[in-house]
Amino acid sequence: MKNELKISIANLDSRGADYSGILTKDFLILPEHDTVQLISDIEYNLHLTKVIGGVLISGEVSFEYASNCGKCLEDYEQNIDKRIDIFLDEPELNEIDLTEQIREEIALALPDNSICSEDCQGLCVACGKNLNHEQCECEDDFEEESPWSALDNLDLD
Repeated sequence: MKNELKISIANLDSRGADYSGILTKDFLILPEHDTVQLISDIEYNLHLTKVIGGVLISGEVSFEYASNCGKCLEDYEQNIDKRIDIFLDEPELNEIDLTEQIREEIALALPDNSICSEDCQGLCVACGKNLNHEQCECEDDFEEESPWSALDNLDLD
């Protein structure tokens, strides 16, 4: 396993070539305080093809991450299979370094707002109970008091 992705293209032709392997989870450097953390190594399956004006890279990366839900605050894990399509202008070298491009693709595949599932009900805004596990006794029509509600009683006459 490795932490960089360099591929020799010296013998690459229009039929292309397949490359697969595993990158360590340290391949993508995330801040320790980030709510999303990679928990598996990154598998990649790429097909490189020499085309007019450059090299076309297509394929997929797969990995698993852990996070906590932004609605119910529960920890969860999820797999991601990310399709990749990259075009590199005519490289001058016999080897291309895809490290940064693959890092960018993985970072873009991670969620901005982590939600454990599409049907997550979140927490009750009144009592804080996790509505995925239990129903609360709060009124359904609970309305959060607006900071502007004091203006409703203002007498302007």
